[in-house]
Amino acid sequence: MPDSIMLQLVVRRGLVTKEQVQEFREGESGMDGETLFDTLVQKGYLDRKAAYELLAKEFAMKYVDLGEVDLPEDPEEYLPETIARQYRVFPIDFEGSALLIAISDPLEMEALDGLIHILKNPIEPVLADGKQIDQAINDRYDRNRESDDSVAVEEEVSVTTHTPEGGMALENEGPDESDAPIIRLVQVIIAEAVRRRASDIHLEPLDTSFRVRFRIDGEL
Repeated sequence: MPDSIMLQLVVRRGLVTKEQVQEFREGESGMDGETLFDTLVQKGYLDRKAAYELLAKEFAMKYVDLGEVDLPEDPEEYLPETIARQYRVFPIDFEGSALLIAISDPLEMEALDGLIHILKNPIEPVLADGKQIDQAINDRYDRNRESDDSVAVEEEVSVTTHTPEGGMALENEGPDESDAPIIRLVQVIIAEAVRRRASDIHLEPLDTSFRVRFRIDGEL
């Protein structure tokens, strides 16, 4: 949601004054990439939860504090991670036949239409703090992926060590009668690259093993 719309709402409802908004608009807004809304919250002029509760009321939506509800341990069962990140939403649970979905922008109708089309079942959007949604996505999806990766690595390789350069040295256990393990090993490497948000994967053969290195933010 555009920062200006949120600010107009909190000013109109008396959570902050026009003078306070103008003061920060002329001064500290935009520092470190923060919005003016975030700046007002950080400086103690505005209560973040109260602002989102007000926004939910304005759009006749239910507000959910994600820090106060039980979130699914494996959200992938409800919604693929790529979709959650694309639309900045988080699945909470089923309420009847509808999937409860936390969103941060009630004006983003394209996201809701996209979710309905993708999921092929009813959804019930509820409003949540955008930062809480980001945290839930990073925490729950990453936790589940790391758990899956650790199991796969334990099954396929005998030694996994992190090199000083940030790479990963893997030693194989020798020949295997099946080619399935090497396929799963490649999947583990790719999953690790995705988790680290790497742009390139480099394989370096050594005497008895090989080293995997990832290029992250332009650095190998």
